[in-house]
Amino acid sequence: MYADQVLSVKVGDLMTKKVVNIDVSMTADEVARLIVEHKIESFPVTEKGKLVGIVTGWDLLTKVVAKALNSGKVRTKEFMTRSPITCSPDYSVLQVTKLMTKHGIKHIPVVKNGKVVGIFTTYDVTVFRQLVQHDGFSSHGHVLGNEMVLEPEPVETEVSKGVLSGRITTGYGNLDNLLLGGIPENYAVILTSPSCDERDLLIEKFLETGAKSGEVTFYVTINPCEVKTITEEFQSHFYLFICNPQADAITKNFLNVFKLSGVENLTDINIALSSVFRTLEVSIKEPRRVCIEIISDVLLQHRAAQTRRWLNALIPELRSKGFTTLAVMNPGMHPPQEVRAILGLFEGEISIYKKGLKNFLKIKKMHKRKYSKSELPL
Repeated sequence: MYADQVLSVKVGDLMTKKVVNIDVSMTADEVARLIVEHKIESFPVTEKGKLVGIVTGWDLLTKVVAKALNSGKVRTKEFMTRSPITCSPDYSVLQVTKLMTKHGIKHIPVVKNGKVVGIFTTYDVTVFRQLVQHDGFSSHGHVLGNEMVLEPEPVETEVSKGVLSGRITTGYGNLDNLLLGGIPENYAVILTSPSCDERDLLIEKFLETGAKSGEVTFYVTINPCEVKTITEEFQSHFYLFICNPQADAITKNFLNVFKLSGVENLTDINIALSSVFRTLEVSIKEPRRVCIEIISDVLLQHRAAQTRRWLNALIPELRSKGFTTLAVMNPGMHPPQEVRAILGLFEGEISIYKKGLKNFLKIKKMHKRKYSKSELPL
């Protein structure tokens, strides 16, 4: 009975409901900006309100960038996948997985009454498989109407309240508890997480805590909407680096704000960072922190080899200046081999991931440092 119930879980319960439709007339440059802005990889393409195709970041790379086409002129209709395979939100996970395997696709628009209501991907399938294989779901599923609702077993979490020396508090209470006080000083740690409110809150707390405690704090991002107040209030030691061609429309001009055209030119980002490095007191040994939120954007633009070279030079320089680094990457946006290539550069990994309908927080690694291995529901 349990197996039958699991196989009947509907796509509509697991799909990504954040859908951004694009028009066939949009240029490749405009699609690239949407990928960066919304941090999603696939878009249904419409013409006069009708679904006519689907376009992904991979399409952009292989059909436009790799062929050296003029991305400012080539239109979506020229590189999209036409007449895409679709499914209904009432399809079971098993049905849609077979459909995707049969047609060799990784993204499938979910359509109801002629309207795109979601996107289902191979990443969703992976998460679902992890879910049903987890022992905690063997006895805590229940049927609600015609749907199988999966809930994790109650977790008895023992989080240490001890605080070790040499830790940089993140300002996010549950995470600091798992880390036994915070991120080890001068460590480079990566946060792997899909786009979600919990990730955004964690980043905001990390930056706010540094700024309010008087630490030199850097934030390298595409969209700084959550820290505009901090930027204005702590101009003496909070530095904002916006990698976005629309930066002028996003925030005001301040001496602590550096506006860059995007992530295409990594040298420009390095120059902006170095210009602030030169103003810092070398003799001061107080903690400093930096959040680099553009890892996925750089990886999409430059692929793994060049991204690794950039980080291999940047991380040691930040450490030499006394910075503790929190980088951010959405692993669902990249092939597994590229994700592994980037993760290997960092001493620690913090993960936010979905299991069923809930997000969880866990420390995946923290090289030669103690931490709690508990899993916390968010």
